[in-house]
Amino acid sequence: MTETQKETQQNNNAPDGVQEVQEDRLKKLFEELLEKKSNLAMNQNGFEPTNMDEAWRFAQALAGSGMVPDKYIGKPRDCLVVLDLAKRLKCSWLAVMQHVYNVHGRVSMEAVLVIALTNQSRMFVDPLEYEVRGGDARKPDFSVRAFATRKSTGAVLHGPWIDWPLVKGEGWDAKAGSKWKTMPEQMFHYRAAS
Repeated sequence: MTETQKETQQNNNAPDGVQEVQEDRLKKLFEELLEKKSNLAMNQNGFEPTNMDEAWRFAQALAGSGMVPDKYIGKPRDCLVVLDLAKRLKCSWLAVMQHVYNVHGRVSMEAVLVIALTNQSRMFVDPLEYEVRGGDARKPDFSVRAFATRKSTGAVLHGPWIDWPLVKGEGWDAKAGSKWKTMPEQMFHYRAAS
């Protein structure tokens, strides 16, 4: 184990909020990644580890960076999960970091990422589209559903209608900081897509 890996391991055992992220440590980790004559390649998604050792070292480097979302700082295990998920989804690990969250041990995705993945899947003729009923998103008769036309069959696939009774029944508008109060039309589109 290198000196940098020992230091990282010691820092990762510190309680949350106690760790101090240092640029020198991050620089050393990235230098180690590139020095080891590994197959760590750079592609359109950035660095792409080719084995578990590279992935772990890359995850440690990310966890020591101030450029990742706060929820990943000092958490190389979480960074490793993100690297795996990003590879499986064939998208940028940074996009995954910014738009996934954990709910009781289950990985969930923000609608922004779901929409992007759907639109990039090439399974549909065009990007997701939306059918809207009602004119004002603040009125009780407003509703939205997403739809797309499948390339392989030409079938139009419709999602469920999202309306105010559903929003209120699920309590989406009652959560602290809910955007349903300030930008309901956008929130209807996000829910319809996800």
